[in-house]
Amino acid sequence: MANKKTRQIEIQNANKAKRDMAKKKLGTWPVFTALALIVTALLMFVPFMDIYNDPNVEGAFNASANGGRPFVEIGAGGWQCAFIALTHNYTSAESALAPFYYWVTSEGGQPYVSMLAIASLAAAAALVISLILQTVVYFTKAHTLSLIAVVADFVMAAAFFIAFAAALSCGETMLAGYCNNNPACSLRSFAIIPALASLGVLALDVIHFIKFRQAEKLSG
Repeated sequence: MANKKTRQIEIQNANKAKRDMAKKKLGTWPVFTALALIVTALLMFVPFMDIYNDPNVEGAFNASANGGRPFVEIGAGGWQCAFIALTHNYTSAESALAPFYYWVTSEGGQPYVSMLAIASLAAAAALVISLILQTVVYFTKAHTLSLIAVVADFVMAAAFFIAFAAALSCGETMLAGYCNNNPACSLRSFAIIPALASLGVLALDVIHFIKFRQAEKLSG
């Protein structure tokens, strides 16, 4: 009987040691995820929507524009879009989205410009929340918060993809109105880049939470 009880205690101690080691290893996950979030935040500086003009395209109007060199006529980065949504400044001369807002929304198109800005703001907010959670988890070891981070990451990724789709949806109206169907013009969006990066962040937090649950299942 004593041997059986001793064996049980040994098994419990061994499992506790495994659990403690597994939880210790979890400490690196918030760091990697935070770094991925910082990279995603930096990627929000890319143009979420711009008008690219290549005068060398066959049939282009005003082929001498900018000395014949390709250039970006107008555009707005992700952080600019988020700030515009926050301030609701779509039409002032200082707003990078003003030309897009005028041609797409005021000309009878769907409010894709507003959708782009609001989605950018939602992505930025979710990113900040997730980054705060990574910091809290790192210092408190409260790995249960990784589940909330997963939700924030999912919102961030979804918002980035919505922003990308909204930007592309402005293409027809912008090219017909602002560009007067000039073949030299094209509407571009690089919002897909932080969108893909956010999927990487989401994957990191999902793995983190799964590993935490596996560690919890080890009996103490």
